[in-house]
Amino acid sequence: MEKSFKQIVPQTLLVRYNGAEYSVPSEFMGKTISFREINHELYIYHNTKINCSSCYK
Repeated sequence: MEKSFKQIVPQTLLVRYNGAEYSVPSEFMGKTISFREINHELYIYHNTKINCSSCYK
């Protein structure tokens, strides 16, 4: 199952998804990023993929 949503990156560079925080590079501060969860793996995008977390529960 696939889920997705968008968020603006705050000054802390920490974005929240499903109760957890993930850091993103400073160049994305103030920009809108997209999260996509596919088979329990989280992908974070701004136009192209910028970060991929390990699987989480």
